[in-house]
Amino acid sequence: MFGNRLIHLGGAVCLVLVLLGAHVPARAASKTTCPEKVIDVQTVTGTYLGWFETEEGLNTIGIQVPGETEPVYIGASEEEARKFFGNGTGQRVSVTWQVEQMWIDETRECLRLEILKEGHPLDAAEQGSAVKVIPGQYKYMSTHEDASGELRLSAPDPSGKFAVTIETISPQLHTCGFSGFCTLKDDMLICRNAPEYDDAENPDAYVGIKVLQSGLEIVHGSYGWCGAKGSMVGIYMLK
Repeated sequence: MFGNRLIHLGGAVCLVLVLLGAHVPARAASKTTCPEKVIDVQTVTGTYLGWFETEEGLNTIGIQVPGETEPVYIGASEEEARKFFGNGTGQRVSVTWQVEQMWIDETRECLRLEILKEGHPLDAAEQGSAVKVIPGQYKYMSTHEDASGELRLSAPDPSGKFAVTIETISPQLHTCGFSGFCTLKDDMLICRNAPEYDDAENPDAYVGIKVLQSGLEIVHGSYGWCGAKGSMVGIYMLK
């Protein structure tokens, strides 16, 4: 059962070890000391960060749990992620996963994997229906360990505009930088450069920020503010 699950999720066994780090126990002497079993079942509620495909290793979904600094990453196929959560990144969800133990003959190691079992979005009554923009510092929730970034959002001025500054850096040291002012339209912040720097002739020269129940998501950002391979698109969680 567990061997099929590993193949279904798609990844080299040796690289699963790297991804799961602390969840991998010490080497077992033999298969008899590492029986296939479910060790634990856990359920959390948090913000759905989306499904992440790795070049090698175990594909995952990300959940940002309130009060935790780092997201929880749980092994899942793309089909499972779509089945339970659709494409609704940024929504509040409930997620249940199992910690499963298995023996790998090829490497003679005992692995423990966190595998998605069930999940669902929380309904509107549980989430709260009103969209609220919260000024503050937001951390860029990149799936790359060496990527980082921050979004700083000020309280609205008398005209109702929010000042915003965005800075990100990729693992390859490609950077993005934007500073401007945002206007709230429904659940979106539409942000443009200061008037003296604004490119009025380019309709795509803006940053679109979706206001989530528990954070912000940049869904549009002109590449003019990024290095060749930089990106500011993604979810940002309040620090």
